[in-house]
Amino acid sequence: MDRSGLSRILLAVAVFLGVYLIFNKGGCGKEKGPNTLLVHDGTEVLRLPAGAEPGAACVIETNAYKATVGSVAGGLLGYELKGNKYIEDGRPIDIARRTTVDTSGKPIFDYAPLRTIFRDKPEHNQVPGDLVAFNVQKNGNECVLTHETPGVVEIRRVVRPGPREYEIEAETTIKNLSKEPKKHAFSTSLYALQFKSQEGGMFSRPSPNDIFKGGCRANGKTELVDKGGAKEWLIRSGTVDYATIASSYIGQAVVPMDAGAHCALLAQDRGQAGTASEQSLFRALIAYDTRELGEGQSATYKQLAFIGPKERGLLGAAAGGNRNVDDLIELGMFAIIAKQLVRFLAFVHGLIGSWGIAIILLTVTVRTALLPLTIPQIRSSLAMRRLKPELDTLNAKYSDDPQAKMLATSQLYKKAGINPLAGCLPAVAQMPVWFALYTALQTAMELYHEKFFLWHDLSAPDPRFILPLVLGATMFAQQKITPMQMDPAQQKIFLYFMPAMFTVFMLFLPAGLGVYMLTNSILGIVQTLAVESYYKKQQPPEVKVTQVPSDKPKGKEARPARELARKGE
Repeated sequence: MDRSGLSRILLAVAVFLGVYLIFNKGGCGKEKGPNTLLVHDGTEVLRLPAGAEPGAACVIETNAYKATVGSVAGGLLGYELKGNKYIEDGRPIDIARRTTVDTSGKPIFDYAPLRTIFRDKPEHNQVPGDLVAFNVQKNGNECVLTHETPGVVEIRRVVRPGPREYEIEAETTIKNLSKEPKKHAFSTSLYALQFKSQEGGMFSRPSPNDIFKGGCRANGKTELVDKGGAKEWLIRSGTVDYATIASSYIGQAVVPMDAGAHCALLAQDRGQAGTASEQSLFRALIAYDTRELGEGQSATYKQLAFIGPKERGLLGAAAGGNRNVDDLIELGMFAIIAKQLVRFLAFVHGLIGSWGIAIILLTVTVRTALLPLTIPQIRSSLAMRRLKPELDTLNAKYSDDPQAKMLATSQLYKKAGINPLAGCLPAVAQMPVWFALYTALQTAMELYHEKFFLWHDLSAPDPRFILPLVLGATMFAQQKITPMQMDPAQQKIFLYFMPAMFTVFMLFLPAGLGVYMLTNSILGIVQTLAVESYYKKQQPPEVKVTQVPSDKPKGKEARPARELARKGE
């Protein structure tokens, strides 16, 4: 195997491994719908004050969502996204329902997003129970929740729509009515449920509730971890921007609007291992230090929550645009490149209104921008093709002496002014761009349920398998017309193995990625045809092989090939 062929195979393997690492995010089995109910095991149920009963709920609505605020602890019993784009299994995506309703349809107040708690230790005696049962009133488009234990405590909580899409404001005031000082520790939490059955496998189309990550942004640094990184409490203090839980497409973040907040994350294993109930419950919270209130004193806590789709524009503007909520979109090690590609994609979509065409134009633009790296690769390939007759002669002449053949081939390349690695280095330099583009399209919530041509959802695999088959045929045609400077066995790998591999990939990958790969393959065919046309019009220069031994060394006259090389023979 010659050095060029080996380099190409190693490069192909590197690309395949990179693609695998990018897309190894979930299972390829049947997905659970976004409204899969929590199999509640009864553990860690928090208690209401003696004699308190759950009361009514209150609903606030915007053009973006419908939120149901529960009377127990003031959390969200429901949070439905509006719009046809967010319909799954015939009903709106409800981000809160998975953790707030059990299999019988009974509400579970313990795990309601934005739920409040005023007790963390036994010494916190301001509120008699873990959860507060509020009286609920609707005031315009805001929910006013009140609680009073005469002579002990008065609590008022107001939940209203925030100033931007998918935002909710919550303001909670607690007043000490006792003649004695009382202590409390306020916190508000987010929750998400991840079933074991949604994990594993090699490729999958992400769903709104696939594999979650949670974390904190504090002191200018964003930390996101999966369940394995949050078996114990992850706690961050200092300047806290938000606590968060997010899946591939849906993000939740609660932002403290006052100083002194801490962020914490925990992922607890639930259900019976090895059964359909096996799950992980994520909890991310914003908490405050213990506070003691004297008679008549009060304390107010304000939070702003973003709960909605992870679209770049929405996250960038969330909480006023200065809390870096867009860090919820993970773009891998080439994030700097991926962010620019996504911005260009959104810009083109804004001009033409079609995400499919925007992907095509993005692919053309990236391919054109990489031409300065592609041209040296093409020149190196053409130069090596002109040397093929001489290379064939050397291969035959030194078929029994690989070391001598390598030295003779190296001398031939040197005389022709060719660097065999020049054809590989531009391809390696392009890999960060390709990986960034793959990641950007894979995480693009903007493509969720977006139609294009024959495909009803650019974020989902093609259910009719048209795109994978067309892509495989196109890649086969591209390899067929590309001249190969390698032995027949290596040629078969590129001719059959690569198209087959990418065809299998596209059975599970989003159609938006398939549109990119198909466009890129077609552009590759056009480029190959143009290069071949140019090559045929050129008169290949004659290359004379000099200082290559005419016969193989024999007997006692034979000297090591390294010695010949040192002496320039």
